[in-house]
Amino acid sequence: MSPFDAICLFDDQKNRANPVLCLVFDKFDYEEMKNYLLEKTKAISRGRSKIVKIFGLFYFKQMSDAEWE
Repeated sequence: MSPFDAICLFDDQKNRANPVLCLVFDKFDYEEMKNYLLEKTKAISRGRSKIVKIFGLFYFKQMSDAEWE
């Protein structure tokens, strides 16, 4: 995991990060958008990964098909 990704996950009180975002969306069909995003994330390795902590460091771990569903 890159340092920029990991900085938001530190669980030390001294290293808390609070990213603030503001997004504006037009109205859309939920099911159509959900299916579109799920299809597009299949091609991205991080899109089907979860974050695990091993020996104090964060890593991306590929999810099984059951976890993905």
